Amino acid sequence: MGWDIDLLVDGKPAQVEPHETGSIRVAKMVDGDLVPTSTCDATCCLTYNYSRLYSLAGFNLREMNGKKASDTISDMESVVEKLGTRKDDDYWKDTPGNAGAGLAQLLSWAKQCPDGIWEIL
Repeated sequence: MGWDIDLLVDGKPAQVEPHETGSIRVAKMVDGDLVPTSTCDATCCLTYNYSRLYSLAGFNLREMNGKKASDTISDMESVVEKLGTRKDDDYWKDTPGNAGAGLAQLLSWAKQCPDGIWEIL
């Protein structure tokens, strides 16, 4: 289980640089081969396992729901700085780096599409 996260522009997922976040890996099938895309939907699912670490950093991911991306950038920057982005090989582990890396991806989307609106379920 986790948070389903979208950054929406005009009610549709924003187009952002390709990413591999949470349970989403971005590629398309071309002649039977998976190849990276040049852009992709700003959508992912992050595990709830990170919620304890976000709480310790004074952050609640669900509170971004319905907010404009530009209004969330400074809070995310602060939390990413506190947690770091050094990922563990096990995505599911609730390490500061895993939690920070997931949030860093959302931060990059916010910077790419500052007028987008977060939908976090």
